[in-house]
Amino acid sequence: MAPGPGAAEPGPRLAIRLIIAVVAAGALAPAVRAAGHAADSGFFVAIRDNRVRPEHRIIAAMEFLGTEMDRLVPKGSRVYLHEPNETWRFRLQEVAVMHALVVTPDEAGADLVLRLRPDPGSPAGVALEVTAAAR
Repeated sequence: MAPGPGAAEPGPRLAIRLIIAVVAAGALAPAVRAAGHAADSGFFVAIRDNRVRPEHRIIAAMEFLGTEMDRLVPKGSRVYLHEPNETWRFRLQEVAVMHALVVTPDEAGADLVLRLRPDPGSPAGVALEVTAAAR
């Protein structure tokens, strides 16, 4: 006769199920943290609360740079990003592509060169400098 639903499971099966449950919970923790961060950033973008945190400054700077790209650079232009900081170069590439610009790996293939420069007078603390590419 088969054991009923309330019967205790054999040791190895129970251990395997517990291990799977612990691994699943461990995998879920980073996703919950990332979802919380995304919700916080989305709240900042939607509401513009007065909390000042580094990631909020970056979001504001990227939005400002996107607006400047729309204003200063014609859509479809081939651009070279002259930015020594790898993190900001990646961010600029992301914003440039979102604003219909073609990013080239070298200045020779570009029409324009984009550079970031500090600008305490701008809302984001940075400005976008656009110059013709040297050919």
